Amino acid sequence: MFGDDLMFSQSENPILESIKRVEDTGAVGSFMTFEVPEEMIPNVGILDVGDKFINAVVERPKVEDAPSNLGSTGPYILPGKLFEFLDPHHSNVNIGEFIFQDGVMNMIKAGHNFTYTKGDYKWLTNGRPFDSIIAQIEVGLADPDIGPRLKEWLGEVV
Repeated sequence: MFGDDLMFSQSENPILESIKRVEDTGAVGSFMTFEVPEEMIPNVGILDVGDKFINAVVERPKVEDAPSNLGSTGPYILPGKLFEFLDPHHSNVNIGEFIFQDGVMNMIKAGHNFTYTKGDYKWLTNGRPFDSIIAQIEVGLADPDIGPRLKEWLGEVV
């Protein structure tokens, strides 16, 4: 998981569900995923999946090139040997950055399986100013001490 990601889930513990899926399938790692709206597809990694395993991770595809609408937003369970599959001289062709998903793809091509857990969570990133504001409001509204005061204040200013 990245420091700019915020996730809200109705499940008791979606990360434990992901760990259990790795154990149950014998995979080397796992991605948590959720269905993203079409307008978000060009901004996140998108998974191509089978019944149990990830076939491919396509980083920030065009909508028409996306294999699904399952966003790769984390949290992730990644094996330590992932670093052996990263090429420090290669950046991702879609975005021009050095990203771990390329190492995951190299591992998949070498026969290592990664599984996925489709979550019922909401994902927001502090990397986009509007999402950052929304995340702060949602966290505040969910807090039993701050929530009532924030709701009252929002009613006054909106």
